[in-house]
Amino acid sequence: MIKLIATDLDGTLLYPKKKILLINKLNKKFLSKYTKDGNHLVLVSGRNIPIAKRMERKFQSRVDMIGCNGSIIYLNNEIIFEDSLDKEKIKNLYEENLLNENIGQWIFMTNHHNMIIVPNGMNTLIKVCYRIGMMFQFRYHGSFKFGKRFLKKEFAKEDTKIYKAMAIYGLGKKACKRARIAYDDFIQKNGNEFEIMWSNESVEFMNKGVNKATALNSIINNYQIEKNEVAVVGDSGNDLPMFESFENSFVMSHANDEIKQKANTIIDGVYDIEKYLDEND
Repeated sequence: MIKLIATDLDGTLLYPKKKILLINKLNKKFLSKYTKDGNHLVLVSGRNIPIAKRMERKFQSRVDMIGCNGSIIYLNNEIIFEDSLDKEKIKNLYEENLLNENIGQWIFMTNHHNMIIVPNGMNTLIKVCYRIGMMFQFRYHGSFKFGKRFLKKEFAKEDTKIYKAMAIYGLGKKACKRARIAYDDFIQKNGNEFEIMWSNESVEFMNKGVNKATALNSIINNYQIEKNEVAVVGDSGNDLPMFESFENSFVMSHANDEIKQKANTIIDGVYDIEKYLDEND
């Protein structure tokens, strides 16, 4: 019996994008019933923790969350675990890639800010257009700070915790290919210092040993749930540790072919998991 569903957000639970509703009706209906029946829902995302409160309002119930690919665990309305990057190491990596023309921007997620977006070589017009574009994501996007000055302040603060950093390679299929190539290069050069993931158009950096599967194991141990009673679902490279660790693995049909090969079942939406629940009873 599946007692817990752990789902990625972007490209998974929030797919397709609903800028006003945030989550499509089929996913909401299925998971609302699932949790009311006494089961657990865990959001397992690359996003920072503030999205959890928004999702709780949508489901009108408590939601647990693994944020920043495992760097934060939010359980029973409180943060019970945090792991952050070494500030000097991630600062050096960022500065070493300032002249990398393939990287359009960096994103840093910290304990002070949901996101700090730092353009990498954008001209003024592109910066303005980018900020406007982010605002028109409506409920889909989170709060953010824009510009290098915010990042410099974070590096300078003694109490700063940088949960995750992302190098963004643009938008679309070509950007995904650039990010995939860059991922291999980063693994070769920096794999001993960081936990590195490829996620569509981005390469993501966490503290060594941090990933979604490790964090999810902590949660199921807390609830005394067995691994075969867990279903995991995602669509990108940062979901691979979950696919490798949990037998009831589901991947979105629009995911990259390389990712789809790693999960046991391909689905079109999170709501599709419902038809497989009885098979595990």
